[in-house]
Amino acid sequence: LNSYLAKFPNAVVGECGLDNLKAGNQELQEEIFIYHLGLAKKLRRPVCIHALKANNQIEVLLHKMPDKFMLHAFGGSLDFLQKILKYGGYISLCASAKKQKNHIDIVKSIPKEKLLIESDGPYLSDYNEIDEFTSYVARIKNIEEWHKFKKNAESKGIKIGEALESILVAYNEDNLVDI
Repeated sequence: LNSYLAKFPNAVVGECGLDNLKAGNQELQEEIFIYHLGLAKKLRRPVCIHALKANNQIEVLLHKMPDKFMLHAFGGSLDFLQKILKYGGYISLCASAKKQKNHIDIVKSIPKEKLLIESDGPYLSDYNEIDEFTSYVARIKNIEEWHKFKKNAESKGIKIGEALESILVAYNEDNLVDI
């Protein structure tokens, strides 16, 4: 991992984290995750965190986070969200977030500069679903920029998913990110 990160100076650390859904060596997972957090901090890299049924463990480790970190496919409580935001974390959501009873309060509580939308979640299998969920979140947050972007793309006959993919490809080419 050290040599990979040295070779790709714009790469983030992760996706890494804790997964308590399946049986496994939880102590080893936590040990490796803490190593990844330390490496990210040392190299001043962001980290993308996977936390499945592990919010309590992640909460205990918030003080070990690097300056920039993101919880991938957030599925926690409002209290946990506030703690992540207090430590400067970013939150990514996927359509499965709508299954939470308090999902509207969760979306409203995330500052728009800390909010990311998942494109690889298990419930986002094609561009239409990504567009639908992104539009849903934008309506809740009243994010005018999204509505302008979408309207402009549609007026030119461009499907929103294709526009998003073009932006991602251009970003990756400009930043030499290996995905």
